[in-house]
Amino acid sequence: MQHAVMTASVFVDDFAISCSGPTELDVADQVINTFNALQHSLESIGLPIAEDKTELIATSSVIMKAVADQVSLTHTRSTCRKLGVDVAYRGTPKEKKSQGKDQA
Repeated sequence: MQHAVMTASVFVDDFAISCSGPTELDVADQVINTFNALQHSLESIGLPIAEDKTELIATSSVIMKAVADQVSLTHTRSTCRKLGVDVAYRGTPKEKKSQGKDQA
């Protein structure tokens, strides 16, 4: 009697790294260190990062260039700035529950 054979392939589609710091080079170093640690962890369980699909969106060309020197990227021309208005959240007071019967 033969048993059914199953083969599975798992593709990790996306991940994001977000870093901030006092200088652009501090941010670049943090991106590089975090990327390398993540790459090592994924490779240890058999999930390589597709270098031909690795992209970086940075807030400055200084960050982009510093990271591109250490990490293989598909391009080195994507920078962006946060546009628009910051969002501020605030709590709203809870409604008091009426006690007893409703009054008319």
